[in-house]
Amino acid sequence: MPKTIAEHRRYDRERKRAERHAMRAAGIPPVSTLNGALVEAMAYALAKSDDPSQREGAPTLQLGDVVTAAAAILVDRYGFDRRHVRDRLKQVLRPRPEHRWPSYVPSLATRECAARHMD
Repeated sequence: MPKTIAEHRRYDRERKRAERHAMRAAGIPPVSTLNGALVEAMAYALAKSDDPSQREGAPTLQLGDVVTAAAAILVDRYGFDRRHVRDRLKQVLRPRPEHRWPSYVPSLATRECAARHMD
């Protein structure tokens, strides 16, 4: 007998819950926690770079500081496995083809429009 929509949803919820639990038990951070740690690490790096010599220009953000702080947050505060954290950060921060699509990155679309108007 075919399953109802509610049964499918319940099955999917349980499957995802078991998947998240297995990842947590293995020390692998979920994407939402990883993203939160990256945002917090960026805020920390911006605060760290807030010195009077940077007042005239935009503050410089060092990617190494962000990655190091995010890894520390995930390992020290949340207790995730250091190796899995490193692998997940590499996976999330790696360049992907869609990063070059003008429709995906508004600043690229603006540059292309400006280049067309210059011709």
